[in-house]
Formats: sequence, C-alpha cells, structure tokens
Amino acid sequence: MSLLSRNKKTKSNNKEQKELVDKLGNDIDNEDLEILNEGIYEWKIKNWSQLTDKICSPEFNIGGFKWKLQINVHNKNNNNEHISLYLNNVDIQYDSLCYINTKYIFFIRNYYDYSCIQYGDSLSNCYSKNNYSFGNEKFIEKSKLFTKHEDLKKALVENDRCVVGVYIRTFKCRKEQYMENIKSCINDENHEILNEFFYEWKINNWDKLSNNEYSPEFYIENHKWKLKLCKNSFKPVISLENLDSLTDNTVHICSKFVFFVRNSDNYDYYHYYDSYSKSFNYFNKEKNSYKQNLESNLFLSKKGGLNKYLIENNSFVVGVFIRTYKYNEVQIKNELDYFIKYYGFYEILSEGFYEWNIEDWEQISNIKYSPEFIIDNHKWQLELRQNGIEDDNYISLYLNNLDVMDDPSCHICIKQVFYIRNYNDCSYFYYQGKKGESSKSILYYNQKNNSHGYHQFIKKSELFSKNENSNKSLVENNKCVIGVYFRESNYMKDQFKDELKSLLDNENLKVESEGLYEWNIENWQNLNEKELNRSFNFKNFIFGRHKWMLQLYPDGHGDINKDYVSLYLKNIDDENINFSHICTKAILYIRNYNNNSCYIFKELPITYYNETYNISGFDQFIEKSKLFISNNENSNKSALIENDKCVIGSFIRTYEYKEVKKEFKEFKSKLANKINNENHQVLEEILHEFKIENWDPFTNDEYNSTFIIGNYKWKLEIHSNGNDEDEENSDYVKVILKNLDVENNDSINICAKSVIFIKHSCDYSCFTSLNNESFIYYNKNNNSISFNISKSKLFTKMKEFMYKSIIEYNKCIAGVFLRIYEYKEAKEKKEIEKKQKDVENIENLLKSSSLVIAISNFTAYEYDQLDIRKDEFLIVTDWNYKDGWVYGYRKDNKKEKGIFPKIFVKICNENRKEENILRNEIITPEYRISFENKVKQFRSQNDMKMINNSETRIIINRNNLFNDAFTKIMNKSPEELKKLLRIKYKDEEGIDAGGLLRDFFNQISKEIGNPDYSLLQYSNDNSYELEINPKSNIVVPDHLKYFKFIGRIMGLAIFHKQYLSLTFTLLFYKKILNKPLEFPDLKYVDLEIYKNINWLRENEGAGNLSLTFSIENEDCYGNRKKIELKPNGANIDVNDLNKEEYIKLVVENKLNDRNDEEQLNSIKEGFYEIIPKNINSIFDELDLKYLISGINEIDVDDWEENTDYEGYNKNDITIINFWKCVREFSNDKRKSLLLFATGNSQVPVTGFKDLQGNGNIQHFRLKKYGAEDDLPISHTCFNRIDLPPYTTYTQLKQKLLRAITEGVKSFEME
Repeated sequence: MSLLSRNKKTKSNNKEQKELVDKLGNDIDNEDLEILNEGIYEWKIKNWSQLTDKICSPEFNIGGFKWKLQINVHNKNNNNEHISLYLNNVDIQYDSLCYINTKYIFFIRNYYDYSCIQYGDSLSNCYSKNNYSFGNEKFIEKSKLFTKHEDLKKALVENDRCVVGVYIRTFKCRKEQYMENIKSCINDENHEILNEFFYEWKINNWDKLSNNEYSPEFYIENHKWKLKLCKNSFKPVISLENLDSLTDNTVHICSKFVFFVRNSDNYDYYHYYDSYSKSFNYFNKEKNSYKQNLESNLFLSKKGGLNKYLIENNSFVVGVFIRTYKYNEVQIKNELDYFIKYYGFYEILSEGFYEWNIEDWEQISNIKYSPEFIIDNHKWQLELRQNGIEDDNYISLYLNNLDVMDDPSCHICIKQVFYIRNYNDCSYFYYQGKKGESSKSILYYNQKNNSHGYHQFIKKSELFSKNENSNKSLVENNKCVIGVYFRESNYMKDQFKDELKSLLDNENLKVESEGLYEWNIENWQNLNEKELNRSFNFKNFIFGRHKWMLQLYPDGHGDINKDYVSLYLKNIDDENINFSHICTKAILYIRNYNNNSCYIFKELPITYYNETYNISGFDQFIEKSKLFISNNENSNKSALIENDKCVIGSFIRTYEYKEVKKEFKEFKSKLANKINNENHQVLEEILHEFKIENWDPFTNDEYNSTFIIGNYKWKLEIHSNGNDEDEENSDYVKVILKNLDVENNDSINICAKSVIFIKHSCDYSCFTSLNNESFIYYNKNNNSISFNISKSKLFTKMKEFMYKSIIEYNKCIAGVFLRIYEYKEAKEKKEIEKKQKDVENIENLLKSSSLVIAISNFTAYEYDQLDIRKDEFLIVTDWNYKDGWVYGYRKDNKKEKGIFPKIFVKICNENRKEENILRNEIITPEYRISFENKVKQFRSQNDMKMINNSETRIIINRNNLFNDAFTKIMNKSPEELKKLLRIKYKDEEGIDAGGLLRDFFNQISKEIGNPDYSLLQYSNDNSYELEINPKSNIVVPDHLKYFKFIGRIMGLAIFHKQYLSLTFTLLFYKKILNKPLEFPDLKYVDLEIYKNINWLRENEGAGNLSLTFSIENEDCYGNRKKIELKPNGANIDVNDLNKEEYIKLVVENKLNDRNDEEQLNSIKEGFYEIIPKNINSIFDELDLKYLISGINEIDVDDWEENTDYEGYNKNDITIINFWKCVREFSNDKRKSLLLFATGNSQVPVTGFKDLQGNGNIQHFRLKKYGAEDDLPISHTCFNRIDLPPYTTYTQLKQKLLRAITEGVKSFEME
C-alpha cells in the first residue's frame, strides 16, 4: 500500500501516481472553500475472492485524522449486484465537538497498471460523531471487475488482486455549512413555517461568568426572547425563555429548536442538542421556558482544565436555532392536551373537539347557545353568557350535555378545556382548564349537574384589546371562534365514588366520616321468595361507628307505590335505647351490575337520625318499568337490571354534631383539671377513647386499644373480671395503661400523668375516673401502670347519672387522658437502673450455658482452641474463660470442645429457628445446600428452559409503569414471555444487557406491593408482608385480570432468575403451592383465635367457657355473621369430650375462608402459565419465598469473598477502604449500594457466589476507572462499579454515598 500527499514527500516518484493525484484533485470542485489538507490512499488487495461481506482497510492518516476504507462485497440493498465502498473516520466517533468538511473520490484500479482504473463521482460529507461513515452504495457493478478492457486487455481484478483507493480533500467549515447542519436536525412534519432564526451569544470570559447569566434580548417574529446560562460548577444548563408569554395570556408559539455551543472562532468545533427538534414545543402562560443540560466533558478536558477545542482564550459561543410554525387545529389540540390528560387506571372512550364560529359578536343576546353537536353518541352544546353570571365584567362559558336531562341513568366522566381565539389566527387564543392528576380536574355530567364551565371565563375588556406585537385581538371585525376540547373516560370504581362525593354539598358542616356500601343482587326476580315473611329485603352493614340497614321493596312499600321500587336507609345502632343524634347526608342508588356509569340516584337531605326518627328514603325511588330498559336509544346503553342482576348502594357522609362536640370539650376539660402539672413543662396531651360493644361480666375478657402520642405507642387494656389469680380483686375491673416502645429499648424514658375513665356509651356526664397524682416514669423496667375500678360503680344506676348505669346493654366507652412532660428528674434514675440491669444481665449470662451461632469462620492455632464454621451452632459454658475468649462445645458433638473468640459468636434461640430464618437472621449452611439442590433439580426441567434461543423485547413507559407493564405483558403469550426477555424504557437510551431487566422487576415490585392500588394489603400493622385484599373487587374493576398479571410477574421472576423486592405471608406461598393447610397455619389468619384454640387443646374446662358449635365470621365487606359449624351447632355446647371436634371444625372454617378465592385462583392462573405445576413437589412455602424474593440481610464477608477486581487487588488501599465503608453501612444503606450496582437489592439464599447477571452467574466486580474527582459509576448489566482510585477513606465514603444517592448508572452493552 502507499500513501501520497501534496504536503509530504512520497516514497515513490512514479509519474503515473502523480498524474493520478493531479487528475483526482482537478475533479473536485472546491466551491471557494478554504482547503485545509488533502491526500491519496491506496489499499492493495491480494486476495479479492476471500473478502468477507464487510472488510475494512488498515487505518491511514490524512489531514491529521485517522480514516478507514470499508468494502461491502455482498449488499442486499442493491440486489447483490454492486460493490459498496465507504470512507469511515475513526477519530470523530469519540469526539462530539469536531466536524470535518470533506470532499473525496473513490477509485479501483489494476494492481500493476494505473491506466486500468475506474473512478467514482466526487462525494462530499461533513463528518461528525453521528455521521462518521459515508460512501457509494453502488460504487461498481461486480461484473465490471473482471471484464477486460478492450484496448488494455486487462481487468480491474486480475490474479485475485487489485488496488482500491480514495483521494481526500478537507476544507475549513463555513458558517453556512455549520448552520445548515444544525437546521437539518428539524423535521417540519409538513407544517407551514412562519419564521426561523439563528441567535448566537458570545461568552467572553468563562471564568467570570456568574451562576445565572442572561443573554441580551432578541426578537423572532415580533416575539421577545432571551437565553439563560447557569454555570453550575462545570455542569451548565442553557434555557430558552419567551418573555411575551409571561405577561400576555394570549401568546402561543409553536416551535422546534436546537441548542448549540461552538468555538468562538472556528466553525469546525461545535456541538448541538436536538432533543427539542423531535416534537413541537409550545410557549404559553403555563410553559414559557425550556432548558437543556450541557455535558461537563464539553467544557473540561480529560486532564482537567478547560477544553481548548471549545473554550479558546476563555471564550466560546452558545446559541439556539428556532423555527416557528403556523397554528392550526392540530397545534391547538397538541398544546391543550395537557389539560385533558388522564393519570392512573383510565380507559379513554372518546375525544371531542368542537369550534363555534361567532360571525357577529354584537348581535349576541345575553345567552347564546351553539348548534348541537354529537360526539360518541352524546349530544352537546356550548352556552355563552355575554353578561356573565356573577360579574357582568366577564363572559361566562359552559359545556352542556343534553342526554343526561332525558336519561337519569346516564353519567359521563370527562376532562375539558375551553378557549376563545381570533377568527383568522389559530395562534392567538385564550384558554381555561383544570390540569394535573387531581380528581378535581375530572368533571361528571349527570341529571343534577348537566353543565360545567366558568362563571368568569374572561374579562370583556380583554376580548377587544389589541396585542402590541401582533396587532390582533380575540374579537376582531366582530368575529371570533369559541372552542372546547375534551376527553371522555370509562367509569372506574374511583370515578363512580368521586361523582357521588361531588353530588353532596356539605353546607359548612364538618365531615366526620364517609363511605360507600354496595349490595350485589344476583337474582332480582327471586328477591321476595327468599324472604317469605317480608314484603321487603334488607342488608345490614357497619359504617364508621354506626350500624345501618338498606331496606328494599321491589314491589313498592304499600299499595299506593306498587308500580315503583321503594328504597330506604335505616339506622339500627341501638333501637331500644337513647343515643345521640347522627347528622347525615346520603345518596341512594341502583346501578347496572357491570357498568358503573349506568345508575339512578336520589339524594337524601341532611337527616338527624335518633330514637324516634331512624329511617329515611323514597317511597317512589324508580318506576319498575324503567329498570329493564335504556332511555337512550342511540347510545346502546345498558339497562339498570340485566341478566336479573343489579347493585343497590348508598354513599353516606356523617357530620360532626355540634352539641356533641361541646359536651366532648367539657368532658376533656374535667379530666384535664384532675392533673396537677407541678410546674413541669407539658410536651403533648391526648384524650383517647374506644367503644366496647359487648361487655361480658361473666368472663375475663380483655378489651384493648392502641394509640400514639409523642411518637410513642401506647396500649390501654381493660380486664372485665379483674385478675383471675387474685380472687380478692374479682369484684373489680382492672385497667392497665402500657407503653409499648420502652419494653425493648433502654434509651427511651417517658415522664407522664394520666386519668383513666370508663363512661356511658352516649352520655358524657355519666362516667367514673381514676388518676395518678405523682409522675410516672416509663422505661424498660417499668412500662405500665394499672388501676382497679369497682364493678358496682359501673353497673349501678345512680341518681347523679339520671338513674343510668355507666355500662348499659353491655356497652360503654373506655379511655385515658394522657399528658407527656419534659423528662428531667428521671435521667439520673434511668442511668442507675440501666447500670444495675446491665450488671444483672452480665452476671446471669456468665452463670448460664447459652446457645450461640458462629458469625464468622475461626481457625484454631493452639491445641486448646476449637475450629468453628460460620453459621454453626455451639454451646458456650463459660463466658469468662479468659479476656476475650469463651469456652464451649459443638451443639451436635459435645466431645469437640475448646476455646474460641467471643466476638465470633452471637446468642440465639434454636427453638425459634424458623422465625430467625424468616427474619433473615440465620440461614444455616445445611439449608443453603438443600435449597441449592432443589433449585438445580427444578431448573433442569425442560419447561424451565428458554424457548428457541430467541428473545422478546418489551418497551415500557417508566412514567406509567404499572399500567403499561400490565398491558404489554398480558398481551404476550406465555411462550413469548419464556424467551430471553429484554426490557427497553420508552425515551431512554439504555440497552438491556441484564441491568434493565433487574431494574424492571425491582420497580414493578414496588408498584404491585403498593397498597394504594387496593389489590394487596399488609397482613397486619406491624408487618410489611403482603396478602390479598379481599375487597379488591369493590375498588378495582377487572381486578381478576390484575391478579393474573401479578401471578405472571411472580412466575417470570422465577423463570428469568430475578428477584421481587416484596414478600407475602407464608400462608400465601402455601396456598400458591396448593399445600394442605394445617393447624399451625391458623396463626397467619387470626393470631388471637390461634392462641385461644391452642389453650383449649392443652387445658381442661372447656364446658366453663360458654362456647357453642358456632363462630362469627366477617365477609369481604366487613359484615359479621354467625356461622354454625355443624347442623344446629348454635345449640350444642362445647365440653372436654367434644372439644377436639370443635377445634377441627373451627380450624377448617378459618383456613378455608373463601373471601379471596377468586383473586388467589387468578394469581395461580398467571403463575402456572409460566411455572410447571410440579413446583410444589420440590419446594415448600419457605423455599418459594426465597426463590421469588431472595433475602434482605447482606453478609459483607460473603460479598467480599465473591467479588472480582479489574485494575485493583484486594490489598489496594481503595479496596480496603471500600469494604471498611460497606461494613460501617447500615443494612439499608448496603441494600442501596447493592441496588446501585446491580439493579436489585435482594441477595440469593445461596449467597453472592450465585449473583445473577443477564441470566447467568456474574460476580460483583470493582473496576479501576477515572480520577479522584470522579464519582463511582455503576453498570447494572454487569454487576460492576467503576471505582476511581480514592486515596483516603473520607473521600471514598463521601463519593460513594453521593453516587448511591444520585444514582449514576449505565445500561449498555460491552
């Protein structure tokens, strides 16, 4: 090969070569461009027939740049008839600033003869980072390569040899070329251009640039603009701001634009940002600026200091190219789309856009209606009030629906925005709408509210005022256009409930509680047959603190109403006694069984329910004939009753009753006056009470309630029959106030006084109380205080109580007034008690043998020492053998004994082994081995293999992750999902090499486990373990589809070896595996019943407990009803002879609860579409938990032991400091680090040796990279952190914490 250049002496003086250079140079038109450099390169090919599809020449240098020629021998794009030839620049691929303006000519010639040659046309290209390869796809036909020239009798390729070459000439980039290159970023999408403008702002002194610097103002199309540059410590941000839209609500500008920075003297060095060139951007009163982050590496060189290619003599240029477009209907809709965008579980049904041309504004009467228009079978009409409703200085504008007035069962849910614009210019308009995710932005059209809009839409004076820039007004030549843009969504349960809420006016009353109750009617025709002795049907339910009944008369209440359905709401709190007034508003309704938008409602006005007036409703709620027909023939709407099914319901809102509120304040004041503060500073106080519905004076029932004050958790216990162990106290009720936080925390000390009380359920004047006169100091050794109240005080009718007893009809209210004080005197006492307790603990420890577990390996180096293995159980018999050493033996072999370091073990309880495992405290080596073998056996099945070695790509919108993932994954077949799964986030550049998949499962876990979706719920207040929400069908339509989706996600996590960052109860995993439920499982369903049943099994005296073969259950709606465990069970007493049968029936009843059966079956359906059903023969419930979720506790020793290094070794100071830092982290911080590095915070049960990456085992890796000033960068696809060589521990810790917090990650292929 040879390289010839006019700027250098060539090795060959061959005349033919010089002639070739001259010939090619003359064929290039310079176009008055300034030449920078030129040269020729020849590539000698000696084995043409052996060329592969694509082959590149060696690198060569012309003009200070590295180049390569690329030959494509086989090109499908040209039917494989031509040879393609390209010129690639090597340097430019890694330089986002540089641009090379080039012209060149390709040629191919005979290996030995310069006269046998074929030239290409002169080509030109501006090389850049995004355009580093250019050439001729049809350079020469293959057939011509071997055709001999008539005169020369030679072919271009002879003896399998030829020469391919290029002549290159580079030019200095002109301003016009640089501008054209930036302009080419914008696609106009066939829209009419109004104007375009280049604005450049020269920064003369980078060092003196303030953090917020503004450019001079500039004008485009009579609009005023400016640039803003935030220096921000070498991470600059550039913003484009429109100044007119700040002060003028009618300014609307549709644009696309490109930010750029360049060398102030050289157009060859620049960089542009085209993120705002892809779609239209709108400047208006809501959005008047757009910003762009500029990469710091543009301004800083790799060696530190300023990048000389951009910043020269401390100066550079920043600018913007803007192109504006003419407005039309599409642009208006695009700009206003923000106001009618839905968030969450919504299905868009239709979209409406309507414009009303006003031809003569002055002729409009006070009220003017637009022509009717139809969208999605609904009739609409705009209503304009020229003189306004509330203020005649404004015009009022409304959208009316005409269907809902004729059809009371019609309900429409929409988001809408109004506008008024210039008759001839779509860009000059004013709008009003409600934006964002708030439910207030959603409007409901119904028979009560058939119109929505603005009383004060726009001031009249603003209609005719001319804009200074455009010299236009909204109403011009007596003409304008009024428009509305809206979007209708389907009715979800939430929308249905929101609409009901919106129908009730609170009338300045304070809301106490509100709720929705529904009664599903499965067979309307048979209602009366089910209740043979009644003319009505009823449904009881509890809402708030009150009991209610819906009374339904399908054939009307009384003969006069026989053609109607009658419906009533009745309060049934305590029908035989006095109770306080209940101030209530309610809506009664009948709706279609499957369609939330089809219902009839009637509103009950404010009603005060009491003893004499406890029912309210409608004798003629709806004509029976209207139940089975749709009033709207055009809309194909549902009837209220279809397939003999419907739903009866009520939305109830109770209000605080003012007289009761006054009594409560007086009562609280009485209790507070019983406490003497003794000049101590009060921190906080509370009056807490709870209602006891069924006081049983013959058993020692415990009633309790927990509450929080001062960030501390308290429990009030009422023992109705005193203390069984002390017969002398059986005539008393024992009341205990207990603090729950101090029990296990030596550092908490609380100073308090309290008043305990028990009062009448409805009368604040009827009560008894006891209080402690001295301060009580709550701590670990003293966590409670108790009082005894004489039963005679509670059950005796007294004159001062108007001959009431405190406990009547087995009901009362118990409570406490508690006051917390600043803790002073007890500090010294606390220290003394703590020291005494520590001494006692140490003495007890040294006297006793203890079961311990080894937390690390220890290798003996003396004859009397004992080797110990991590996670091994041992017995310590002497805790004070010698300083720092203990004496003991192996738990499973007493003969193996000796001494070992105290710090290598910790005390544990083997009897709580399962609990320890569940808390991730102890996972023994035996369990790890067993689990690993099970996993290998399970994954060896053909059903657990990837299909066809192909892949399925899923694009997910991160901003709508749950809904989008549901749609995409449920639309795939199980076979597609069992291929190699690749995740791509919409509008993100990451490539999934495993990291994105892990990130997806981590993110979707958070979404699935969010109780706000009402699909799952926490199993109890003290646990983050999840279980199925049995009420999901009330809140989430199509909830079973979402449960099937959850099942698929669980199966996919197992199949693709990923972990979910959530956990369920063990009972849930057991049900998934179809394992038989046993008595111990009862503790996961009802711990209280489990304890009682366990006591019953182990003790005699069942006949004294007044138990029968019946039990009270609660359905998914919260209704409690008594269930007989066997025929006539309510009349069969439980005794010691039949208690085993009773226990068996109770356990079966509780464990076979069917409240969540449908949801569970849907989860199983999705799960077993992915996972083979024989999983239950391999794994138990605990195994399944770890298979899906891994473990949370991170073993740093195991992590370090299974870490690989690149550029480091484990003795480097950076690595030593890294592991020191990790060891000092809390477990939560370690999980954050693991999440940062791998995309998931869960660890395999088998430890870090089995850490997954892209479907295979991939150890955690630390790579040496960057400088000390850089932050660590994670590559989650490869479980790797690029760790700069920090020399100090403080520096490493600060940088590492910052990286974890800011999440500096990379998703890429390597």
